[in-house]
Amino acid sequence: MAPLCFQPCDVTLPLNAPENRKVGLQGVQLILFFYVCHETSIKARAGGLQFYIDVATEADAGAVVVLADVKERSRADLALVVAAMRGVRTLVPLATVHPHSAEVMAFRLEGAVSKCGAEVAAAAVDHGLVAATAVVVANRGRGSAQRNKDSDSIAATVVQIMAPAFKF
Repeated sequence: MAPLCFQPCDVTLPLNAPENRKVGLQGVQLILFFYVCHETSIKARAGGLQFYIDVATEADAGAVVVLADVKERSRADLALVVAAMRGVRTLVPLATVHPHSAEVMAFRLEGAVSKCGAEVAAAAVDHGLVAATAVVVANRGRGSAQRNKDSDSIAATVVQIMAPAFKF
C-alpha cells in the first residue's frame, strides 16, 4: 500500500504551475478539497477554475472527489467547481452517509476526458487507500476547532463511502 501524500499546492493556479509541481494525480483514487474552495473562490474564478479543470482532466477515471466547505455560504462556489470539472469529465454523484455542518459534494470521475469540454467550462466560469495516494487540499489547522472537527467528521464519512471500493 502506498502512503498517503499531503503536498502543498495553489488551487488558484493551473496544475502545471511551479507552485503545484508536487501534485501528482497518477494512481490517485481519492481527492479531497476541505475548506479551500470558498476561501480561494475569487482568485480561482479569475483563473478560470483551471486547477479544478486540470484535476478533472489528469485524474484517473474512477477517482473520487470530495468538496467540503462552509455551510450554505460556499454552495455557489462548490457548484462552480463541480460545473468546471463536469465540463471535462462525467461526474457520478455520491451520497454522503449523514448530514454535516459543512456543505459537502462528493462524486466519482468517469469517462474519457473531453478537451472541448474544458473550453466550455472555462467559458461558463467567465460569464488507497489501496496502493493509492490521496491528494488532500485542506485548510485544516488554520481555522477554528469546529472547522477541524468538521474536517475529521467529513474524512470519516469519506472512509465510509469508500470502504466498499477499497481493501483496508
